[in-house]
Amino acid sequence: MALGASAGASSGHPIPIPPLEEWQASAAEVEPANLDAGELDGDDPFPDITADLLFPRASEIPGEVLDAPVEPARDGRVARIEEHLARRVRSQLDPGRLASVILRAAEWARVDPVLVLAIIEVESGFDPAARSSRGARGLMQVVPATLKRQAEISGLPGDDPHAPELNVPAGVLYFRRLLDAFGNKYAALMAYNAGPNRIAGLIRAGGIPERFHGYPRRVLAEEERLRRALALEPPVASSAVGAAARAGLIAGAP
Repeated sequence: MALGASAGASSGHPIPIPPLEEWQASAAEVEPANLDAGELDGDDPFPDITADLLFPRASEIPGEVLDAPVEPARDGRVARIEEHLARRVRSQLDPGRLASVILRAAEWARVDPVLVLAIIEVESGFDPAARSSRGARGLMQVVPATLKRQAEISGLPGDDPHAPELNVPAGVLYFRRLLDAFGNKYAALMAYNAGPNRIAGLIRAGGIPERFHGYPRRVLAEEERLRRALALEPPVASSAVGAAARAGLIAGAP
């Protein structure tokens, strides 16, 4: 498929693909990590592009932020997402706890929580024990090397790759870095699924085969479906909310 066209989602609505020039401009800034050409899931390809600026370590967060009481999104999103999770989750996960973790991770990374829900649905079907043939684990299906790197960068607690309190923030923060590196949601989703080095190389070469478009279409179609079902509008970014969410996740607040 040529870049810059529109790919139809399963819902029947067109999903706009950004112009090729925009993709190439952002991909030119992504440093490859010399991954094997056939590898779909590589470890962290970004040595330190923006991570230390976007996601400070716990020691760099002001004490008053860490000590502040944290309550995610008081606008009704928590209740709607919790209700959705109560219907969707089939494991021993507490829907209220999981909703809080997802919202805090989304607020910290400045990513729409509905998009996070869509990624989790497509990646793992909300099964925290999920493990792919390539070793990706948990709700966000993060490979261990990437999860470890993101946890170190962001000061995330815990070491169980299947634990939502670690897996979800690590996956969402990693996706944030892909968004910043590739410049648009569609390309970032491709990179999350197929590996950023592979996608960057294809963009530089001027075209991405059709087989790589299926994943972003599925996620964006699911995001659209969830947004209608939950009646949730995209959130307004707030640095204060992001700092509080970050503090809550690092401190392990319920």
